[in-house]
Amino acid sequence: LEQKTMDIQKLMLKNEEFIDLRLKYELLKQEWKLCLDGIQIQSSTYDSTDQDITLEEKFIDFRKTIALLEQEKKQHLDELKQQSSSYDEAIQKLKLDEMEFIDLRVKYELMKKEKMQCFDKIEQNTLYHEQTIQHLKLTEDGSKKRITALEATNKQLELTEDESNKRITALEATNNQLKLTEDENKKRI
Repeated sequence: LEQKTMDIQKLMLKNEEFIDLRLKYELLKQEWKLCLDGIQIQSSTYDSTDQDITLEEKFIDFRKTIALLEQEKKQHLDELKQQSSSYDEAIQKLKLDEMEFIDLRVKYELMKKEKMQCFDKIEQNTLYHEQTIQHLKLTEDGSKKRITALEATNKQLELTEDESNKRITALEATNNQLKLTEDENKKRI
């Protein structure tokens, strides 16, 4: 891009040179016109043949100079056309590069958006994972409490069973006592 910018700047300088040359050409044309006017005035004023020959030689030299300038101008125009073509190609290439850059930028923006979406998904998954862990912890705490409650109930049941056994033993003892008393009463009777 820097090289293309430099090429464009060179072309602009060449264009300025051409404008300067054109101005010089216009000034020479005006000078030539003045010279022609001078030749006509001098021709009408002087009758000397030598003077006319000198003026004619100057006029021929001047026409040669103008012809050379015209040729130089044509060469310069041809060169400018070639440079203009190169300039157009450079601009076209720059436009293509710009379009490619825009495409790349669009792709980058899409990738950036996709990346953000991935981050959002990761964040959502992390949050869900944390909530799941929290739920599992609560479930674990609940399970521990239930186990503790069941153990306490089990212990209570064991105590109740022991107490029931003692009562049964006491009742059996009472029953035996009653049987002995009954036997004793029978003997007495």
